[in-house]
Amino acid sequence: FRIFSMTKPVTAVAVLMLYEEGRFQLDDPVSKFLPAFADSKVYASVDAAGNLVTEPLKRPITIRHLLTHTSGLGYGPGYDRTSPLAKADDAVEVDTSDLTLQQVIECVVTLVEEKRAAK
Repeated sequence: FRIFSMTKPVTAVAVLMLYEEGRFQLDDPVSKFLPAFADSKVYASVDAAGNLVTEPLKRPITIRHLLTHTSGLGYGPGYDRTSPLAKADDAVEVDTSDLTLQQVIECVVTLVEEKRAAK
């Protein structure tokens, strides 16, 4: 059967069950569990050559951010196909079918550094 967008609530329930067991706090940084997120950067601007400029996070991404969809992680540049982020997104081709979960996480973090949406 199809569940499509139901992965978000199913995942949230599983995470909250772990929270009830005391396995983490909502304000724990994601990097505590996924170290690749420790040095994440965000999109800041575009330089004169048209390259994306990133900067370090002002505060770490937390479990709370992930659960409330306020982490800055996204599905691409959105609907503005003329933005510098859209161009960066279009340039990235990633096939994760043969990667381990750890490798996928590292790939996601790299992409986040390259094309994090400005929010």
